[in-house]
Amino acid sequence: MRSRGLSRTEILSALPGKSLSALDYQLFRTGKRFPRPRGGAASSWSEAELSLVQGMLDEGMKVPQIAIVLRNKLPREIHAAVHHGKLHKERTMYKSDVWSAEEDADLERMLNDRVPDENVLAALPDKTENRSSHRRYPSRTKVARPRLWSDEELATVEQMLRDAKTVPEIAAALPGKTISQIRTRITYGREKFRQRYRKIQHFSKEEDLRLRELKESGAPWSEILTAIPSRNYRSLTDRWNYLEDKESQPHFERHKQEWSAPEDNLLLYLWANQQLSRAIIAGVLQRTKNAISQRIEVLQSPDLTLSRWKGFITHRVSRDQAIEISNFIRTELAKPGIIKLDDILAEFDGNIKATVPPRHSQSYTPEEDDLILRMRMEGRAWKDIADEAIPGRTKQGLYQRWMRLKQRESTITAAAESVR
Repeated sequence: MRSRGLSRTEILSALPGKSLSALDYQLFRTGKRFPRPRGGAASSWSEAELSLVQGMLDEGMKVPQIAIVLRNKLPREIHAAVHHGKLHKERTMYKSDVWSAEEDADLERMLNDRVPDENVLAALPDKTENRSSHRRYPSRTKVARPRLWSDEELATVEQMLRDAKTVPEIAAALPGKTISQIRTRITYGREKFRQRYRKIQHFSKEEDLRLRELKESGAPWSEILTAIPSRNYRSLTDRWNYLEDKESQPHFERHKQEWSAPEDNLLLYLWANQQLSRAIIAGVLQRTKNAISQRIEVLQSPDLTLSRWKGFITHRVSRDQAIEISNFIRTELAKPGIIKLDDILAEFDGNIKATVPPRHSQSYTPEEDDLILRMRMEGRAWKDIADEAIPGRTKQGLYQRWMRLKQRESTITAAAESVR
């Protein structure tokens, strides 16, 4: 039947037990198609076909039923025409988006009378269901944002406030502003608004001198605010606290100065050997904690771990000298007043110059090897050996040398036994 060019209606009449969907699926699976008109792979829509489909859609017919009537159109072509093609444009083109006053009145009257939706659409033939629904539930009306305050309006508000005018009187003088807007503007204040968004400006030397003179004379903050109108209360109080801290702490500006070699040595000693906190070290060196942390990161070599770094510092000061320096620093810290950093650096630098130079890169002598073996047999700790017996050597270096000596001794013993 398909080869003879019969339509689907004729095929369905010959096959009473089959449905239209089953026929479409069978034709799709076998790759058979209905004959198309000449002129290309896809047929074009004529005005008569569009009108016919429009009428069938208005009658409530579905796309498969319309496809039965239109023998030269496939269901997917009708779907495309309805949803994405010319038919969709033709269906919505004549629907008007503009509502007249009479249509609004009729719609409001029918809604108040609880008229069904079908009757509403019948009474408004040129309106679709979506347009009626959107008109029935309109979106919120957009409210225009209030314009910004101008300098003239702000000056007017300030002047009227100085003249003891009320908010309604100010609103009457400013026709473009409401009472709530004026009350909000007065609550936040012009100065607070400008201080929030203005560019931050540093205090000048003249302002610092003026602030210092007023505070030393005992003037209250209200007079200071009047004398320095470009600053608010918070900025003035913060600046005064900063100036007081700068005077009470001599090391307040020392973090900007360069580090000297004695300061580096003292910093490494206090941090590595004495395990002091950054706050105490900052008090000794008269610098900020942030400067101490940054300098420690600079002095720490990336190829040295913390333990090796501590050992590198340990060999520079003997045990007796470390005790002497620690006692001197504690004595200086206990003294009232300002810490004498120059005395601490001189004492520490002098002790360092008197120490034995580092020998961790030099070869071990036979006397040192004998001393290492003898003291280990006595049960002495590596720290005691490095500080007292062999100054200039690190604990790690002494331990590695002892392991090599033990390995050499075991090798010699094994060779002697093999000869026997």
